[in-house]
Amino acid sequence: MFLFAQTNLQLRAQLLELDYPPADINLLMRVYDLAVPMFSGQYRASGKPFINHLVGTASVLASRRAPTMLLVAALLHAVYMTADLGFHAGRRQSRRQRELVRELVGKDAEKLVSVYDSMIWRAAQIRALRQGYSALGSDTRDAVLLCLANVYEDFMDSGMCISLTGKSELYADPEVQEDILQLALLADWPELANLLEGVFVEFNVACAQGIADSRTHGHSALRLSPSVTRRLLPTAQGWVVRRLRRLSSLLQGS
Repeated sequence: MFLFAQTNLQLRAQLLELDYPPADINLLMRVYDLAVPMFSGQYRASGKPFINHLVGTASVLASRRAPTMLLVAALLHAVYMTADLGFHAGRRQSRRQRELVRELVGKDAEKLVSVYDSMIWRAAQIRALRQGYSALGSDTRDAVLLCLANVYEDFMDSGMCISLTGKSELYADPEVQEDILQLALLADWPELANLLEGVFVEFNVACAQGIADSRTHGHSALRLSPSVTRRLLPTAQGWVVRRLRRLSSLLQGS
C-alpha cells in the first residue's frame, strides 16, 4: 500500500479524490504526456523510471492541495537538468529552452521550474533558507515546497537506501536533516515533516549498519533499447566523423 502516486493513472485518481477541477486534471495529464518523451529511457540510480519520480513529486504536493501550477512545475521540475528537449543538450536554462517550456505550459509554471532549477540545494544554502524563510518571496517559497516534496520522493520506498547517489553524503549530515525538517514546519507542512523524519531514521539505520554501503553507488542513467542503440550509434559515429573532417579541413586551410 503506497501513500503517493507513481503513475499517471494513480495521480489522476488522487486528484479526483482531492476534488481538483476536471480542467486542472486534464491539464496535468497533458503535461504528463509532454514529460514522457522528454524523460524517455531515463532511470534513477535505484532503477526507478525517472517519469515515476516526477509523478511522485507532484503527488506529494497534491496531498497538500498545492496549486495546480505547482503540480505542473513538479511534473517538469527536472526539465532543465536532464530532459531531452531535442536541442542544447547539457545546457541549463538556455533562452531557447525557456521559451519552449513557456510555450508548452505557460510563463507561471515555467517561472516556478526556473526558480527551482536555480536553487542550490547544499548544506549552507538549506541552512540559509531555514534562517531566512520569513523573508522569502512567494516564488521561492513555492520552490522550497517543491524541493521538500522532491526530497521525500527521493527517499520514498527506501530509494536512498537501495542505491547511494551524490546526494547521500548531504543527507547523512544530521544538521542538514534537521534543517530540512524545520523548513517543512516553517512551510506549514507538519505532515511531510513527520514523513521525512521517518525516512531519515530509516536512512540513518541503513548507513549505520552498512546496508547502503553494500549497494551499488550509482547515478541516474539513460537506458535505451537495443534497436534504438543500433540506430543511434551509427548516427553518433557519423556526426563525430563529419566534425573531425571539418576540423581537419579547417586546420589544413589555415
